[in-house]
Amino acid sequence: MIAGLITAAVLVALLMLAAPKGVTVLVAAALCPVLGSLVGGWVNQLYRVRQMTRYARSQGEYTMRADDNGVHAATALVETTIPWASFRHYIETANLFILVIGDKVGGMALLPKRGLRGGAAVDGIRAVIARHLEPLPSSG
Repeated sequence: MIAGLITAAVLVALLMLAAPKGVTVLVAAALCPVLGSLVGGWVNQLYRVRQMTRYARSQGEYTMRADDNGVHAATALVETTIPWASFRHYIETANLFILVIGDKVGGMALLPKRGLRGGAAVDGIRAVIARHLEPLPSSG
């Protein structure tokens, strides 16, 4: 996306150099809101990430575990269990188990492998997940 924006900016700059002065002013006036919206969107995303990070830190340590009852999440302030029936499928990556709540809802639970203690623990959580969920069907 960034490469496309840079290419477009270079092309517009070249066209503006060859265009009459009135067209240059008109194009510049039209591009200002577009650039403002791009920069504003980026600043808004940065602000939202900082808010979420601040909120997450205020919750204290966050732990997750999975057993035959579901996925349990706990912080210093709240504890919850998501039953296996809430999930539709799972995806395993090199670093995560992604438990998909629904295709239309778009929710998910992320279980990072880095929080597990060694290969046996990864195999254990993989076995628990596989007992309750099917892998995400391939779209091909």
